[in-house]
Amino acid sequence: MDKHGDQVDYIQVDLADRSTEDAYRVALRYAEQFGLDRKGLDLWYRKRLEGRRSGREELLDRAQAGGFEGRLGADGPEPIVQINYSADDARPSIVSIQFDWAHSSLG
Repeated sequence: MDKHGDQVDYIQVDLADRSTEDAYRVALRYAEQFGLDRKGLDLWYRKRLEGRRSGREELLDRAQAGGFEGRLGADGPEPIVQINYSADDARPSIVSIQFDWAHSSLG
């Protein structure tokens, strides 16, 4: 969480470490719930699977849905869903859900 005075600017919730497949499924569910474009998530998943098939799965890559797609409500935050590396190769992905009030107030 980031805030200035009493104003919360940003909240991030990191979910438990997950497999590639589970992280993709969970991230899609949140992106859909918030009405976010899923293209970045789909591209990330395709690249992960292609890398795995070729024996070179890149675990450090990241994906994002949201950020510049609009607020939740008139004065609400901008939602962002990310998939990041978890630092656990057995469960290499972590889904982060973020709500950014500071950025949404700029536009």
